[in-house]
Amino acid sequence: MMHNFFTGGLLALTLLCPVKLAAASLFTEGTNDVGQLLATSTSLTNTNTTSSGSPIQIDGTIGVVGASEESTDVDLYSFSLTAGTAFSPVVTSAGGSLDLFDSQLFLFDATGHGLVFNDDISTADNLSQLTFTPSSSGIYYLAITPYNVRPIDNNGQFIFSNSSPTNSVTGSVSALANRGVLTSWSTNTTDFGSYTLSLTGAQLIAVPEPSEMLGSFLLILFSLRLAMLRATKTCLDVIAYQSRLS
Repeated sequence: MMHNFFTGGLLALTLLCPVKLAAASLFTEGTNDVGQLLATSTSLTNTNTTSSGSPIQIDGTIGVVGASEESTDVDLYSFSLTAGTAFSPVVTSAGGSLDLFDSQLFLFDATGHGLVFNDDISTADNLSQLTFTPSSSGIYYLAITPYNVRPIDNNGQFIFSNSSPTNSVTGSVSALANRGVLTSWSTNTTDFGSYTLSLTGAQLIAVPEPSEMLGSFLLILFSLRLAMLRATKTCLDVIAYQSRLS
């Protein structure tokens, strides 16, 4: 009877005071094109997304939707991953030049070395999905590209198998051994369009708010001022002591 009482009470509280779940973090590319290389990539942070929830959702565009020219566009994003926590990005929707934008996903570490890539979710689905569990925490980069666009390293070599992206590869494929860092992309494609990309297991890169930065700055100034006052008092004490001795 007592158990039923507490159970009923907890249920009533839950109904009266529902828990507000954090909404997914949303980043929209807009008119500012996302870069293709590490130096020009877009970091997903708490300052350029609409929330701090999970997963992170990205709405973007490869190339110019409705245009007829070949697409040379690649969107590269950076974010944080935690060691041992599975990371699973997936292209959930796409539309464009071929009615269905044929996507690819490429994952890189903080230095630009290739880790894994995926072309197709399945033989019947041209969208893309990766599965990767990092062994170390830190910053990682994810590129979304059209079909048949491939990352090239600083030695002019393809970072992933030369034939893999053209064979509708499913699953997560590891990078080739002894490859360098991401330097450029091949551009053999005519596919482009809009996309929605969902990142499960990723975290936003924390950027201090202006108010937090001001507070930290004022705290540093206060600490320096206090240190100066203590140093001045110590000097005066020494001078006074020497005066007494003389």
